[in-house]
Amino acid sequence: FPRGAALNHSCAPNCLLTYELREGVSPVQVVRAMEPILQGEELTHSYIELGLPVWKRQLLLKDTYGFECSCKRCSGDGFASLDLQLVAAADDSGAVPGLGEVCPAPLALPCPERDAALTKANQLMVRAAHEEDAATELELLQGACSIRETWLHPLNVEVTASHAAAHTASMAAGNWTAAARHGRRLVDQQAQIYPPWHPVCGLQFFTVGELEEAGGGNARPWFEKALSVLRVSHGEEHQLVVDLRERLAQ
Repeated sequence: FPRGAALNHSCAPNCLLTYELREGVSPVQVVRAMEPILQGEELTHSYIELGLPVWKRQLLLKDTYGFECSCKRCSGDGFASLDLQLVAAADDSGAVPGLGEVCPAPLALPCPERDAALTKANQLMVRAAHEEDAATELELLQGACSIRETWLHPLNVEVTASHAAAHTASMAAGNWTAAARHGRRLVDQQAQIYPPWHPVCGLQFFTVGELEEAGGGNARPWFEKALSVLRVSHGEEHQLVVDLRERLAQ
């Protein structure tokens, strides 16, 4: 897809690349404009995960694609607060970098109690990754979530990682209540990090809706939110969008 490959990267993209796969037909790449674009404005999409602070995005782009990003999100000050929150302590006093990470942001004041607790959370995450019993894995991950939420900012990437792992483990364990709870927590985080049109948000809305439905809850608001995003990001004829319309029509 040479035309799609010609599009440049931006950490504040205005387009999304999707692919239409139909049996017996060659794959089609679709460039979707996700917000109003002025005449002469460049079309851009994201090459990397956007839920990272600027220095991690810059390093990833440099290592993978060999360039330094100068988009408005990387070069302006409008996202500086979000970048810090992604690595911040719970009291927003400064950054708490992960083990072995180099962080250029101002660091939080030393706190042995916090450091000991976060070390324990990391150990719980490692134990969970090697645990074969899904219920035990979930218990370990929920312990890590609790510790990290106590000491880290709600948007901190480590908090997000623990909830994402617990969300997956909950579904593996068949614990739909826990899965919905962790899914809602991810929605709260993603809504503040990603553009409102981002498919990550739409897919998470859909997943939480399914979990609410499985647990006897009210899935309709979640499916409506999912439809509002996915009909734009995936197209009106995508199977997910068709399924959502059918569910909402019932």
